[in-house]
Amino acid sequence: MWVQAAVLVRPSGGSGSGNAVPTGVATAQKKQVAKLSGVDHGVPAAPSASVSGVSRFKGRTVYYIPLVQQIPGFVVTAQTMKQALAKAGLSLQVCDRPGAAERDRRVRAAGRRAKAAGIITDAIPYGMAQNALDAAKARGVPIIIADQYPPAGATNTSQVTYVAGRGQPAEPRSPGG
Repeated sequence: MWVQAAVLVRPSGGSGSGNAVPTGVATAQKKQVAKLSGVDHGVPAAPSASVSGVSRFKGRTVYYIPLVQQIPGFVVTAQTMKQALAKAGLSLQVCDRPGAAERDRRVRAAGRRAKAAGIITDAIPYGMAQNALDAAKARGVPIIIADQYPPAGATNTSQVTYVAGRGQPAEPRSPGG
């Protein structure tokens, strides 16, 4: 859960009780912190139920391909995925190279590897690496396209699944609103 907190500020200079935050202000700040701490900031709760069928992927690798790994949100995603996958006996390989040609090559390589349990792209439209993703799909490698809207008419399958990002509606909005 994301938590916002107020900072207590004391005026500079002087000493003694002149630097103390008045009791009424401190109480108001504490109330505001408590209020904001209980606010749902739109971050979905982490799944707690076990997922069936994971054991068949034990010892295999999931390939995570973010748009740019240096963006802090992608770094955190990779770290948390690595921890979660390790608990299930899988490993995570982050594929991060700038440029479409290199990204396409990395996706293709991931799809060819016998130990590929899946490919997860993050903020990369399917069409940006379509040839490589199509090749992986043809080999039966499951693909998750995160932080992207599915193309019109596309439905999630066991082979390719779209996951909307934070703040995105589950279904794309029509151009008019």
